[in-house]
Amino acid sequence: MRGFLLAVRNCAEAERHLPEQVLPCLNDFAALDSAALEQARRRQRVNKLIDELYDSEDKYLEQAIHNLHEEGHYAQRAIPDLLKVLHSPQREPTLRTEALTALMQIQPDQAALGQLLRELLGNRGDASEVRVAALKGLLQIGDRVDGLVPLLQGYFDDVSDVGTVRVQAGEGLRKLGVLQQLLVVQVFDPYTHQIQLVEPPKTYTLKLSEDVELTLVHIPGGKFLMGSPEGEGYSDEYPQHEVTIEEFWLGQFPITQAQYEAVTGRNPATFQLGGDHPVETVSWRDAVAFCQRLTELTELTELEFRLPSEAEWEYACRAGTTTPFHTGPTITTDLANYRGTDWDYGGQTFSGSFGPGPKGIFREQTTPVGQFPPNAFGLYDMHGNVWEWCADHYHDNYEGAPTNSTPWLSSDERSNRLLRGGAWNDPPQDCRSTYRRNLSPDYRYSDLGFRVVGSAARALL
Repeated sequence: MRGFLLAVRNCAEAERHLPEQVLPCLNDFAALDSAALEQARRRQRVNKLIDELYDSEDKYLEQAIHNLHEEGHYAQRAIPDLLKVLHSPQREPTLRTEALTALMQIQPDQAALGQLLRELLGNRGDASEVRVAALKGLLQIGDRVDGLVPLLQGYFDDVSDVGTVRVQAGEGLRKLGVLQQLLVVQVFDPYTHQIQLVEPPKTYTLKLSEDVELTLVHIPGGKFLMGSPEGEGYSDEYPQHEVTIEEFWLGQFPITQAQYEAVTGRNPATFQLGGDHPVETVSWRDAVAFCQRLTELTELTELEFRLPSEAEWEYACRAGTTTPFHTGPTITTDLANYRGTDWDYGGQTFSGSFGPGPKGIFREQTTPVGQFPPNAFGLYDMHGNVWEWCADHYHDNYEGAPTNSTPWLSSDERSNRLLRGGAWNDPPQDCRSTYRRNLSPDYRYSDLGFRVVGSAARALL
């Protein structure tokens, strides 16, 4: 009877066709105070979401899993159902990792959770996305996992393990302070990942607020071939030409939401998922204004902040490589945040893979900065996540381009500006080291961000 009255009450509230005093009366008849009413509602929601876990359409299943994640401990009764999704190899890896994320949130038995994560990680035949998610889960509950360092060390030392599990094990050892060097990854095919250990770069860290810092990485000067070799890129990526770059200091990550808010007092991001996510929905003029404001706030450091020139950006991204990506001839969604699924747009299909690489996942949003391995200069997120504004005006090829670090400007301030790197919603071909995008300096969108250069910084060396 109580359940029936609760159902009547919920229906009455949803339809709003009854006088206001009826709802409190129904609460009284059902003997529900406000706390009990909320608990009953959440139990009903969880029951409905459990039913939706068995929906045949992935988009509804994914939303149900996400909503269960938000229900916290109320969703504990869904644990067996989430485990079924997790252990269903016919399901997409994105759905299975989403189920694991929900289990990480609602499973109260940490010992059982640790055992589950170990089993997933140990199954070499499983999808690499699921195994990597399990490894990250072990790091998340690391203080409650016995023998975590030896476990990670074992996977890192095992060169026979294909995919990015070994890479993530090494990143875990770095986060735990066991491994000091950077892991620089090259991908040659879906099964071959070469790991190079390099010494960390020189860095300089500025304090922007009580708990927000900005780290700059020293980029050594040198020469490189800018642009694409014949047959790799689009017409505006030619001709390839030698450029000499002076040393400079570049942001280790794209500017984050926390950093942007610390400097400007606002957060314009569309994906407000945490201060460690890159700021986006910023125009070129917004980015320039940020640099000017940051210079004013940090005048005692004698640093002047600006956007990188296009040449500086490509040189920094390549970090000595001559391949389409700093990860080699291809890239995977285990190593960057981009659209790893095929995309039909404008009557054309854009592949979720590039060269010898595999297709992957499409996260549909930004990820926290620094989540993927860096390049050889110690820079993170140079491929994917958000596009990065450069100082240059757009020219439709490199005929007459500067052969040094300076931005290539035109006399028309209305000219489109350059962006590099690709974003969370772009296919891998648009995330190449040489790919060029151009937009109005006033344009804002949820995939547009930037990173900064700190110039006049020789005194930091």
